[in-house]
Amino acid sequence: MHDCGIHVSHLDQALHYGSSWDDLAILEVTTRIDDIVCPENTDGKVRTSRVKVIREVPLGECGVYGKILANRRKQQ
Repeated sequence: MHDCGIHVSHLDQALHYGSSWDDLAILEVTTRIDDIVCPENTDGKVRTSRVKVIREVPLGECGVYGKILANRRKQQ
């Protein structure tokens, strides 16, 4: 059993969850399958005990909704 870790999700869920944050960062990560815990009836999140960050993905590369969020930031 893991008592520490991080939640990760698919891109759409992450964008919607953090859409009101000023410091939203979308990270591309990798993890070992053995480190993942996936609960039943999840909303798109899974938990993993460790990840390796590959890169921060610019919002402009995150589809239409990501581009909308990026434009909102520029206007602020």
